[in-house]
Amino acid sequence: MLPKHGKIDCVACYSPGEKEAFPHALWKMRNDPGAWGGTNPEWLVLGFSKGSTQADYYDNGSFDEVAFAGMRPRLERILKHLGALEAGESLDAAIANPAGNVAFGSLIRCSVARQDESGKYQCSGPLIKKSFKEIPQVISTCTNRFLKEMPGSVNTVVMLGNDSGYIKHCQALIRDLFPEAFEKINDVAAKADGRLWVHVAHPSGANGHFEGWMESQSEASRKRKLVEEALGLFLADSANEESEPHQEPETFMPKMAAPPVSIDDVPTLNSPGVTVMPEKSDEKRQLYSRVKRGKKAGALLVPHRYKDGCYIVSMTRFEEDQIRVGTIEEVIAYIRKGYKLRMSDPEHPAGPSLISPGSIEFGE
Repeated sequence: MLPKHGKIDCVACYSPGEKEAFPHALWKMRNDPGAWGGTNPEWLVLGFSKGSTQADYYDNGSFDEVAFAGMRPRLERILKHLGALEAGESLDAAIANPAGNVAFGSLIRCSVARQDESGKYQCSGPLIKKSFKEIPQVISTCTNRFLKEMPGSVNTVVMLGNDSGYIKHCQALIRDLFPEAFEKINDVAAKADGRLWVHVAHPSGANGHFEGWMESQSEASRKRKLVEEALGLFLADSANEESEPHQEPETFMPKMAAPPVSIDDVPTLNSPGVTVMPEKSDEKRQLYSRVKRGKKAGALLVPHRYKDGCYIVSMTRFEEDQIRVGTIEEVIAYIRKGYKLRMSDPEHPAGPSLISPGSIEFGE
């Protein structure tokens, strides 16, 4: 489980009564672990470790101000872009909310720092990468305690920092944690333990590539697009912007007008494990959803029907978990069991999104 919002009581890396430890000749760590946000969230945001600014807040300021102090405006932009935060939602409020849908922490929960060439302790990007070789025991102890067994509610882990070297080290770490359930998706994303792990630009003010990652068509933005692909975000927008929109060769979705019209059912199938609702087999039901965030906020989504006449439901976004069903009756039965449904914009049906049951509305 994830630790509760607040300061964490953990002395695994420290001698009795000590507040500092020196796990390597060049490294020191301070006993100040913490957790912010929800304990059963859908999203988990992980930095590497608290920097000096955050560590000082931990000792001298309000606890709720510690996490990502000095970089929250950029982090809020990232999380709204990914859909972890609603358009009008405040990152400050999310970090301080113990019952929220986002949890916040770091790969190493305590503050760590390494001596640079001048002998001064720092925690910058180049030094961070050295940690995986110089203090692997600290990283292993912390990740095994706080990442090995997370609640099933966590669907996506957002890791701050998308330097190729850092990603390589992190994915190797995740593979070690979940050797039987690891699969690399692309250069910035992997799935492990039934969750998606993605790397985004670090929101630190020292990151000069941040705006390029957020907005431009540069190499930095290529990594953002890979995150979007992994999350399944904004694909309909991408298809619409191309001069010749590309649609999935296996997909068919007739255009429909808003408000949504009924979807013609095909004869009911006897799907294993699903009890079809006691309705007339020729009854037409309306299912729809409204996009709540991102570039397509307000857009209407309807069940996405493939060329074989089937719809897709799934508990996760991964292909091996998808179930094809033949009627809206069966779709509704699965939704009521907690399954998500592939839905798309009828005007631009390429790249259907997986929509949670709570966001799907039923019409008569």
